[in-house]
Amino acid sequence: MIKSFLLGIVSVLGLLMLITFMLPSDYKVEAEVTIEATPKEVFPHINTLRLWESWAFAEMDSSQLASIQYKGIEEGVGSLLTWDQGEQGNGRLEIVTSIPYEKVEVVMSINDGSFVNQGTFILTPSEEGTKLLWEEKGDFGFNLLARGYALLSDFDENMKAQYTEALKLLKNEVEQKKESEQ
Repeated sequence: MIKSFLLGIVSVLGLLMLITFMLPSDYKVEAEVTIEATPKEVFPHINTLRLWESWAFAEMDSSQLASIQYKGIEEGVGSLLTWDQGEQGNGRLEIVTSIPYEKVEVVMSINDGSFVNQGTFILTPSEEGTKLLWEEKGDFGFNLLARGYALLSDFDENMKAQYTEALKLLKNEVEQKKESEQ
């Protein structure tokens, strides 16, 4: 009886691992906003990592923000920020491509490179101002727990919601700055 019970548990766990292994390891998340400003007015807010605190990191509390250190140059390629929150993890975010008023690409590495993703911001002029697309691509690799978590937590949709909120904050910031300068 005990052998049958243990065999059943092992079989179920094996099946779950097999199913999880068959899940896609890569993901892509996109969020978009239109900002009533020119790409020239929007670009510095993306190309300068220190300015991300007010929109991309707005959900972080003061202790999380306190762990951020800025390194490298102030803006553009080579601009880097790192964080270390002890048991919660560490990471780095670096601008790797910067095409003025068109595109910024970043690479984020979490927990000493155990998880790496690429983010791209594309600025497109439009009649209303600037369309800003935030795209993130990543790969969970062979981490079966991360794959399972992504499926069960609706990872893509949750990340899209977070990015959409961050872009709304950026939109408000840029538009208010533009309005105050007029």
